[in-house]
Amino acid sequence: MLNESVPLEEGKCKALHMRYGIASERVYMVQYAEVTAKKIASVRLHEAERALSLDGKALTSITSASRARQKPWKEAETPMIRIDIPTRGSIELHHAVFDINGTLAVDGMPIPEVVNRLSSLGAHLSLHALTAGTHGNIAELEHLLGLPLHIIGNGEEKKHYVERLGPTSVIAFGNGMNDVGMLRLAAIGVAVLAGEGVAIGALQAADVLALGPVDAIDLVLNPKRLVATLRG
Repeated sequence: MLNESVPLEEGKCKALHMRYGIASERVYMVQYAEVTAKKIASVRLHEAERALSLDGKALTSITSASRARQKPWKEAETPMIRIDIPTRGSIELHHAVFDINGTLAVDGMPIPEVVNRLSSLGAHLSLHALTAGTHGNIAELEHLLGLPLHIIGNGEEKKHYVERLGPTSVIAFGNGMNDVGMLRLAAIGVAVLAGEGVAIGALQAADVLALGPVDAIDLVLNPKRLVATLRG
């Protein structure tokens, strides 16, 4: 017996009747089957969502493990690079803060060899990647770089980010006007000249200019290069 509570779409009924000559009762049967299938799908979706909510801790654990596997290096337990610069003193770096677009990436894609250099640097310092998301491909960049990206809207937010880390322990890398504050505030500011150029303000705020992100990171991996450039 047909379920009379199932509503009949008049237009659909007429269309089926005109095209196939299906009687009204058969149209009810077709529609009843469709509604039943939708209800079954809805119940299964609800059960799946409930299972996930009941096992939230396990899901979080799986997600965290997945993210850990994506990181292409092992972080140092006590990240630090010490640089002794004559007339400037001793600097203990614990954090490297990077702008993304224009610094590590051009046109939204990582510059070749950057990931390998980040892997090497990540064994010595805690890495931080800041971006305004100019190209809108945050998830793709996170996957390619192996780094979580922090969405930062403007230069003041970048500066405050460095302040929270402790400026005397930070080396910052950037190329744009919104990098000026963090480059000036950090213990060492590195202006990076890559395919998107470098803003004059960023150049003036930095301690040193590097021709691309690979050379910039190599300055830290080979600290005597910085010593030779920055000594008084």
